[in-house]
Amino acid sequence: MDSNDGEYNNKLLTVWDPVVNRTVRQAVGRTRVYGAELQAGASPVRGLELFGSYSYNHAELRSNLQTAANAFVPTAGKQTPDTPQTLLKGGFSYTLFGATITPVAKYVGPRFGDAANLYRVPSYFTTDLTVGYEFKERSAALKETTLSLSFLNLFNRKYAAAIAGFEDQQALSFLVGPPRAIVVKIGRRF
Repeated sequence: MDSNDGEYNNKLLTVWDPVVNRTVRQAVGRTRVYGAELQAGASPVRGLELFGSYSYNHAELRSNLQTAANAFVPTAGKQTPDTPQTLLKGGFSYTLFGATITPVAKYVGPRFGDAANLYRVPSYFTTDLTVGYEFKERSAALKETTLSLSFLNLFNRKYAAAIAGFEDQQALSFLVGPPRAIVVKIGRRF
């Protein structure tokens, strides 16, 4: 990063070179990055916690590129690949008699798979759900023990979690987000 906040020089990206008909790693000229994040939480009644966050990310390529084979790629003013402009997350946690339920929804905005912004990757929503119980004074053997069951990607959404492009590929690769998963946790405070 140079002396200007949010300005980067020679950011390394994977770029399609039409002359050699393949992707190549290329250091782009300048990239400007800025954004904002807002998080909020509230506890309107006993046992209920509400939370949410919003993030805006702007990562702009500031110059056009010329690939190793001297092909011109129009990238000035384009969003950097695999960088969503909008992220949202929200949920609540409700506890009653030691039992807690926590649903969380996450939104990832659309992204681009390439530096020229020709391949748009759609946005996606995922939802996680955790239910848990904390054993407090019910039993000396279980005191301070927690048990939880989490359902990650509850509705088994299919989405591109990340975009990868490598020099030896002739196309973009999309890393698929994990399918529904169930996680059991047992914890104990000492």
